[in-house]
Amino acid sequence: MSELEDQIQNRREKRSALLDEGISPYPARFAYDLEPFEVHQELGEKDAEELEQLALRRTVPGRLRALRKHGKIYFLDLYDGRAKLQVLVRQNQLSEVALSALRNLDLGDYVGATGAILRSRTGELTLFAEDLVL
Repeated sequence: MSELEDQIQNRREKRSALLDEGISPYPARFAYDLEPFEVHQELGEKDAEELEQLALRRTVPGRLRALRKHGKIYFLDLYDGRAKLQVLVRQNQLSEVALSALRNLDLGDYVGATGAILRSRTGELTLFAEDLVL
C-alpha cells in the first residue's frame, strides 16, 4: 500500500473506533468561549500569578497542529488561523469518552478543550484541560 492509502486506512480505523465508543467524529456544533487568538489578546499580558488569581475556566476550539506525548501527559497545539494555544492534558484527569477522543486524534482534527488557562513552567500561555471533544 502507498503512504496515502495507509493514512486513509488509519483514519478510517480511528473513525470506526470513535463510533464504537459512541463519539461522533463530526459533531454538528460546538459551544466555546474564546478562540486561541482571543485568549492571547485578553490574557497574553498577564503573568502566572494574575492568571492563578483569576482562575479562568474556558472552552477553546482549534485545529490540531501538533501533538506531543510525554508519559501520561499530552501537549496539543490548537490553531485558529491566527494564533496557537498550547493545551496540556493529563490522562488521569479525563473521562473515558475524552480519553478515547484523545487517543484517536490526528493532526488537522478540530478539537475543543475545556480547562483553566494558566502559564506553563516555561511561561507559555496554556490551557490545562479537564475535558476534550472532537
